[in-house]
Amino acid sequence: MVQLLALVAEIHITHVKNPDGTPIIFDKEGALTERVNAAHGCSAVLGAALDEIKALGAGLPSEGRRPGIEHTCFVVGLLLMFPISILMEKILKIQANLDIEIHGSPMWQELEQEKNEEELHFEMMLETINVLRETYPVVDLQWQALQRGRPTSVA
Repeated sequence: MVQLLALVAEIHITHVKNPDGTPIIFDKEGALTERVNAAHGCSAVLGAALDEIKALGAGLPSEGRRPGIEHTCFVVGLLLMFPISILMEKILKIQANLDIEIHGSPMWQELEQEKNEEELHFEMMLETINVLRETYPVVDLQWQALQRGRPTSVA
């Protein structure tokens, strides 16, 4: 949980300012790279903890859950909206570049590989979100709100 919070905080910091304190432009490549790296970190944390999160989120009947566990799963579900939106942004950006490249060219192949890697990170987080959406309706509402603002190619 602490690692996930730190990584989400890192995503927010890159939205707010550069390391030198100047305002940041959202589309700036360096900032996007930092956000994507933090999102990859979130995916790695989830990869290590997915079984535990599934067990905590869905394994206990609602009357048997301890409030601390419920709160942790709820917070994890909401926190994941930030890194998954970053990965959606990155995947869409790669897809836009793929669309202008010649199919099968070395650059196209490189972009396709990068997109596949990003989609693996995306799927890891999506799996966790889907587990928590079933148990915590607010997580589902957040996911639906995020989906309304995104093209269907990344759902």
